[in-house]
Amino acid sequence: MVKFDGKNYRKWAMYMEALSVQKNLWDIVSGTGFYDVTNLEDVCVVVKKNSYAYLDFVLTLSDYEPGLLESKDVQHIWRSMEERYKESSLTRQLELVNKLFTWKCKKSENPDKWVQKWCDVLKEFLNMQTDKEDFWKVVMLNNFPEEYAGAITSLGSISDIPIRLIGSKLGE
Repeated sequence: MVKFDGKNYRKWAMYMEALSVQKNLWDIVSGTGFYDVTNLEDVCVVVKKNSYAYLDFVLTLSDYEPGLLESKDVQHIWRSMEERYKESSLTRQLELVNKLFTWKCKKSENPDKWVQKWCDVLKEFLNMQTDKEDFWKVVMLNNFPEEYAGAITSLGSISDIPIRLIGSKLGE
């Protein structure tokens, strides 16, 4: 069994997909199944398959993503995990940093709910990080004007670029 630890999304996702296929549950997890919600037999199949798949999600996610398991809808859980962990591109990192540094709680918002949402964004960002210097590279790149967006995106992975060389890479 592969338990999700916040850094092994790809390994976890491959394991869960293989397990779901092997147990004939992938159509429910991925949302690719065709079921008639007006047919009682189909509804029973969906509920049963979702329950079986949910147990696998509980076993592999309960240590790191217990809040996500509250929905009990495996397709929602699968898609949420993809959304949170699959995309770790520089563009997504920049979006998250920008949101973390500029997102303000409005007077009309519930402060507790806003803090929880902000923490979810922070968690997504932190799950992308492998190196502390990369964090500061992303913060630095976030301060460039929008005209540099194409050049920044073309950098690809910034892990291998020393922080002092980023300016010269953007100028190329």
